[in-house]
Amino acid sequence: MSNSNSTLILGKENPYPEEKLDWALMAMMVPHSAIRLGMHRLEKGIDGLISDPNLKNCKLMRDWYNNHFYQFVHHHHDIEEKILFPWVDKYTKERSQNTKSIPPAIGAEHKDLTEMLEKFKTDFGKLVEIMESGKDGKAYVTYEQDGKNLLNNEIKPLCTKFVALTSGHLDGEELNVVALIREYFTPEEESKQMTKIIQSLGLGGAKLMLPWIYEGMGIFDPTPEKKFQKMYNSTIPVPLRVFLGCCWTGSYKRNNKGVIDGLGALGK
Repeated sequence: MSNSNSTLILGKENPYPEEKLDWALMAMMVPHSAIRLGMHRLEKGIDGLISDPNLKNCKLMRDWYNNHFYQFVHHHHDIEEKILFPWVDKYTKERSQNTKSIPPAIGAEHKDLTEMLEKFKTDFGKLVEIMESGKDGKAYVTYEQDGKNLLNNEIKPLCTKFVALTSGHLDGEELNVVALIREYFTPEEESKQMTKIIQSLGLGGAKLMLPWIYEGMGIFDPTPEKKFQKMYNSTIPVPLRVFLGCCWTGSYKRNNKGVIDGLGALGK
């Protein structure tokens, strides 16, 4: 997505330049901005952990990953596979007289990405076990080196591969699925579907995802007035918007953003 007028976001070219960002691309920007932000923080957090892989930090990373990043991405894949993609596919086929549909490869990629998510979960758990072994009398230099080897030789390369594959996957959805939404749906239909998706999250899913998405939208929204972030906020049902403002955002900043940013700061 080369664009000489684009602004770097989190060290990379913004995939949502203002001249391309319309209601259809926004449909994918909503969850994808949060995932892109989460991947950036995962990378930084792993770098910080490599700098200081003590037991406390390893537990913080394991718990952040298991309770926040892993859950968010799984929720997102479930929403696409069970709600968004069937809706897009059904009406695209009807309205195109069966000439167009979502490329099968997009859904198939979820399997490979899910396997990588599970590998992170296993490796972060293994890392904590290694660091805890020092409490049982294992020589410090041995368990510290074992932990660093796992971080440098398995977790770090896995992260590099995961970020590259996921970024390409998100780009593919924004190219192919967005084109179908733009051609065969109306902004009103898409807005109603977005609200339906938010309502499907339940309170637990909404608490996890909405503050993260709101922050991601603010970071990637290229407009000075943050009009796309405001448009997203307007699709959130009022009761959930109240929870978002009064308590969920504070919890998110303490238990999600604060934890992983703290780990990321260790690598600076």
